Amino acid sequence: MIESRHWLAAGIALPLMAACGGSGDPEVPAPTPKLVASNPEQACQKLASSFQLQGTTVDAATYVAAGFVPPGSATPVAQPFCRVQLTSRPSADSDIKSEIWMPALSAWNGRFLAVGGGGNSGAIQYSAMSNGLSSGYATLSTDNGHQGNDQIFAVGHPEKVIDFGHRAQAVTAVGGKALTQAFYEEAPRKSYWLGCSQGGGKGMMQSQRYPENFDGIVAGSPVFDWVGSQFAPAWVAVKGMRDPSLLVPRAKLPAIHSAVLAACDAKDGLTDGLIQQPERCNFDPATMACPAGTDSASCLTPGQVASMQRYYAPVTRPDGRPIYAAYPPGSEGNSAWLGATAPNGNWGGFWPNVVYENPAYSIVASLNVDTDADYNFAKAKLSAHYDAVSTDLSSYRARGGKLLIWHGYNDAAVSAYHTRDYVDAVTARFGTSQTSEFLRTYFAPGVNHCGGGDGPEPDQMNLLATMVDWVEKGIAPTSILASHRTSGAVDRTMPLCAYPQVARYKGTGEVRDAANWACGAP
Repeated sequence: MIESRHWLAAGIALPLMAACGGSGDPEVPAPTPKLVASNPEQACQKLASSFQLQGTTVDAATYVAAGFVPPGSATPVAQPFCRVQLTSRPSADSDIKSEIWMPALSAWNGRFLAVGGGGNSGAIQYSAMSNGLSSGYATLSTDNGHQGNDQIFAVGHPEKVIDFGHRAQAVTAVGGKALTQAFYEEAPRKSYWLGCSQGGGKGMMQSQRYPENFDGIVAGSPVFDWVGSQFAPAWVAVKGMRDPSLLVPRAKLPAIHSAVLAACDAKDGLTDGLIQQPERCNFDPATMACPAGTDSASCLTPGQVASMQRYYAPVTRPDGRPIYAAYPPGSEGNSAWLGATAPNGNWGGFWPNVVYENPAYSIVASLNVDTDADYNFAKAKLSAHYDAVSTDLSSYRARGGKLLIWHGYNDAAVSAYHTRDYVDAVTARFGTSQTSEFLRTYFAPGVNHCGGGDGPEPDQMNLLATMVDWVEKGIAPTSILASHRTSGAVDRTMPLCAYPQVARYKGTGEVRDAANWACGAP
């Protein structure tokens, strides 16, 4: 575990507090004004020559005027800020790039924020940084130690695997906080993490492995069980890639989704196009079976029925022990890999490059989805670096840390049931009352991976503000407001309730208005 104190900047002068003396004591000089207040441009540029941190170098420190357009973006930043570009090398093979953006002293809210990315995230998250900066945070993002979104970086580079898995986020968080202190001449009073998908999983990793780094962590649609989440789609999809009779054509997914809604929507007491409690839905794909010897876009052949039944079932070992949770009914409609004729997405690059370090490795030809041999090999090789599955959050809880997890039930990339199972395991370890003191979880019906879909989703910066209130004011969120937008306009709101509670329509008033909903027992 990296302790923050091991990475504090050397050579940074901290203000000394003068003792109050009697009338005979020499006059105490007035404190020197902060350079960041009188000349923020000079304070920023000074970091390039004066900042020192073991294993980290400042590549550039520039005070940027309002109107700066980040790389790859068309949206200018509305305020001036100090932009610091860094390289961290905790190992001989590491090359971790990061940036921290710090607003003027008058605009700083006194807090530090690190933002995570998605996929395999070999890029600075400029859009998320702009959001953080505009809300007053000193905001940091890292490329996780490699460039691009493929996984070829892992071949022959075990240190880069460690960097991506957990070390890059830890090292840059420590460096970012030290730079924040150097620029403002005071330490940030609180530090936060905000991320979704891979960024959500990395937040959970910080809570487990580096509990001292963040006071509050917001983790959306978290890929916390990386190995399991890369095996689960293959467990279903590879069957269809090998045997065309088992392939569910993508053209049939809308019909399957409609059948799921017809069977499950009303189970929560209200027919509104959303499945509030998918665990109550016992949809059987066999109800869509085509008449013998026929096929159409609105029915399933025997092999397709079998594939969809596999989709809605937990991923298990041959002896029945679980590997990964089932995908909730309702998630099938937006799956990127159901119906795919070749491996795609993260799992398509994970097995050749990260697990077997052989870009020529063929998942379709070689990955065994009928036994757990390949899964076990990947777990043994990578779990210590990639997986944030520990339920022991004792250290994070003891330091007063808070963890907020949210997940859309229609997520076909990462099963919301798997997140629910993790939260249940943490609750079993600490008890319901103690768990609720540091961990709150919210499931969003109808919401896809990190957003989108038919259901209302939470706003990322509102989630962060909710976390700030929890950490700094002790206001634990019983629910969070979610909104659905069409063409940018809000057309539905509803509360997302702290699990295990669920949102219930009160029975009167506009269904699409959060005011007419309340949280209650499942």
